[in-house]
Order: sequence, then structure tokens, then C-alpha cells
Amino acid sequence: MQEINVDKIMEEIREEIREKGMENNGPEFADVNLSEDFLKLPEKYDKDMMHRELVNLNGIWDTSLEELTSGNPVKRVVKKAIQKAVRMVVSSHVVRQTAFNASVVDSINMLNCLAKENEALREEVEGLKEQIGQLRKENGYENN
Repeated sequence: MQEINVDKIMEEIREEIREKGMENNGPEFADVNLSEDFLKLPEKYDKDMMHRELVNLNGIWDTSLEELTSGNPVKRVVKKAIQKAVRMVVSSHVVRQTAFNASVVDSINMLNCLAKENEALREEVEGLKEQIGQLRKENGYENN
């Protein structure tokens, strides 16, 4: 069996860091801009993206506490005791968060219905514009 020299490996890593000019300090939490890096806001409506997000939201909104089970009787007793203690502290928050999540998901579902209605109305308006254009041509009002 080959022996692993952790100290030697760590020294090689440190040397590589020095060679690359990297600083030993990691980024500060305040320097990380989540909205810019991870939460890119869409610039225009994307029907497929909306559908994917709705499927995701409708699947994960329920944050209710679940019972943890175990096959080992000792672990089961310990887990139940911990669950009861945690439930006393956080259950009211979990209930309020779950209600809030359900309300938000329902609202977003309604916005999706509104977007579908808007799309249908937009198509109807385009059809009516075409009809108006045809009528103007037929009646000699092309310049107006």
C-alpha cells in the first residue's frame, strides 16, 4: 500500500498558489453579488422558462416538517427527541412560511394565466390590424 504524505501535498499546493500569484484570502461575503451572478433577471417573457419555473415552484412550495425515520431503534429515539425539540421552536415559522409559499405560487400561477390571456389578445390585435390594413387598401385609405 502506498503511503500518502499530506504535508508534502499541501506544500505543493501552497507553492502552486504562490507561483500563480493568488492571495491566501478568499472573497469577502459582502463582495459576492448574488443578484448579478446567480439571479439574472430575464429581459423579456420566455414561455418555456415560465413553464419550467412553474413546474419547479408547484413541486417545492411545501416546506412542512417531515418525520425522519431510521431502522436503528436507538437512532430512531434520538431523532424523535430532536425532532420534537426542533418542532417546538420552528413549527410556527414553518407553517407561516408554507402558507406564504403557497400564496406566492398561487399568485405566480395566476400571472401565468394572465400572460396566456395577454398572448391570445396580442394575436387577436395583430389579426385585427391586418384586417384594418386590408380594409384601408380596399377603400383607398392607404395614405392615412
